[in-house]
Amino acid sequence: MMDINKKLQQIMTESENNCDIYDPVNNPSHYCEGRAYEPIDVINDWELGFDLGNVVKYISRAGRKNNLLEDLKKARFYLNHQINMLELDEDENEASEERMDVYTGQGSENIAYGHNVRNNKDWIEINGKKFEEV
Repeated sequence: MMDINKKLQQIMTESENNCDIYDPVNNPSHYCEGRAYEPIDVINDWELGFDLGNVVKYISRAGRKNNLLEDLKKARFYLNHQINMLELDEDENEASEERMDVYTGQGSENIAYGHNVRNNKDWIEINGKKFEEV
């Protein structure tokens, strides 16, 4: 395993070398000018993925390419998207639900019941109408 200081020095050296040459496609100034690290190097090294990578990208260039507020709103958009996706995954893993068709003397009814992990309440649904805390 590479020493973290050596890895940071390697990234810094590569970034400095790349920023010395004007190249708006591969090394735009709003990402590397006056910086020790290019965001793409940090994003790749930390394996941040799409959403969190964009958060780092927009924060690192905030006010350098576009309007400061616009870049920060873009970063917030991707951070909120990542949080929402994690919450959905968490809810799917923790939710409990059972569905069944029950025959009553009058006919068949569709009944579902479960537990809402967000508010810690049980619920029941009869023919599409939901009731909480039953």
